[in-house]
Amino acid sequence: MKKELLVKLLEVSPKTVYNYEKENRQIIRLLKKYFTDKDIIEFLETGKISKCEDIAFVQEEAKLLEKHLIDHAYYSLKPKLKEILGGTSFGPNKMYTKGATGILIDVLKKISPKDSSFDIDNAKDRLLDRISEEELKWLAFKNPAKRDLLSHYIKEDFSNAEILAMVQNSNEVVEYLKKI
Repeated sequence: MKKELLVKLLEVSPKTVYNYEKENRQIIRLLKKYFTDKDIIEFLETGKISKCEDIAFVQEEAKLLEKHLIDHAYYSLKPKLKEILGGTSFGPNKMYTKGATGILIDVLKKISPKDSSFDIDNAKDRLLDRISEEELKWLAFKNPAKRDLLSHYIKEDFSNAEILAMVQNSNEVVEYLKKI
């Protein structure tokens, strides 16, 4: 990077820039590592760097796409929950999954829809952690075997997006699960 640009950008003398370089100051390392002469010239002329502005735009677009993905996952979630946990009214799957459904309801009731610790990357793992922490008794309808079944379903049949949608809409999902 040209010293003249650093002098203009930092608003210091050429000797100061020389001393900063000699002292291996972090600001000089940062500027040289992440910005080109063209970037600095653009900033000095316009007050912004277009590649940085583009990054902010891309991040906003990514947030919007994630929101649409979660919205779509929420609506695809209900039929999947009914298929996996609902079974038929008198079928064996209904009896076998009833305890697992109850555990999921209990866990979802304890999670706030606004819990920001759940995100698209970790939603499934966080929910599985919450399920494994749930207090259960062997001689009850909601027992460790049902917890293992629920964990299996979560791992194998649901995506992170669906789990995040489940958490973000936990109140509605709980009501839906009670009906199936």
